[in-house]
Amino acid sequence: MMHQAGLPCKLWAEAIHYAAWLKNQLRTKVLGNTMPYERLYGSKPHLAGLPEWGQWVWVHNPSGSKLGAHANQARWVGYDGESTHAHHIYWQNTNTISVKHNIKFVNIFTDISIQPDATEELPAPPAAPQQPVPQQIPPTIPQQTSQPSQPRRSQRAPKLSQLVQQIAQGEFTTGDKANEDYLADDEKADFVTTLIEEVENDPKSLSKAQAHRNWPHWKEAMDAEITTLDHAGTWSNVPRPAHKNIIGSKWVFQIK
Repeated sequence: MMHQAGLPCKLWAEAIHYAAWLKNQLRTKVLGNTMPYERLYGSKPHLAGLPEWGQWVWVHNPSGSKLGAHANQARWVGYDGESTHAHHIYWQNTNTISVKHNIKFVNIFTDISIQPDATEELPAPPAAPQQPVPQQIPPTIPQQTSQPSQPRRSQRAPKLSQLVQQIAQGEFTTGDKANEDYLADDEKADFVTTLIEEVENDPKSLSKAQAHRNWPHWKEAMDAEITTLDHAGTWSNVPRPAHKNIIGSKWVFQIK
C-alpha cells in the first residue's frame, strides 16, 4: 500500500493498522467462514465506499478567514480505533499525523476524450454478380479407434527407508549422517510422502502432545526455553490497557 500511495516507509504502522482492520471485515475459516466483526457485534459491516489508503482528502479548517481557504489537502492513512468517523490524517508539509472528523474524500476522475471519426461514409459500390464457386469436399481423416493409454499409478505400499525410520524414532538429527548416501527414485518419492504424513500427524494441542511418545523430550525443551527467557528478562508484567485485546501464544509440537 505504501508503494502504491507513494508515501514514506515510516508510515508502516498506519498501513499495518489499516490492513488488520480490513482483515477483520473479511470471512475466515477459523470462525466458521464468518467475519470477526460479525462474530463480535452480531451484524455484518457496511463496506460501501471503502476509502483507499493514502488517497487525498480535504480537511476542514475552521480557523481560516472569510476570504481564505476553509479546507486543506492531506493524505488519509486509516481510521482511528474502531470508529469510522475519526480519521488519521498525514500532513506532508509538517510530516505529522493528526486525528480529524470533518473531512471530505477527493474523488479522482480520469477524462477520456473520444475523437469523432473524420471519414465520411461513402455509398457502397454496386455488388458485382457472383460466380458460382465449385464446392470442395474436404478429405476424410481416418479416426483412431484405439484409446490412449492412461498412466498407471503404483498401488504398492510405500517402503520406508532407513533414513525415514531414524527420523520417525528421533534418532537422526541434522548433524548426523544417514547410513544411506543415495536414494533411488521410488525411495525419494516415498521419503517425501512419509514426511508429509508425519507433519500432518503432528499434535495440534497440549493434551495430544502429552499423550505422544516424544512428550518427555518436548517437556525438557519447553522448560529450557522458559528458563532462558526468564533469565534474559524477555517480558515484564504490566496492567492490561482498557479496550485492548491480548495476543496469545502457544507451543508448536513437531516431529523432527
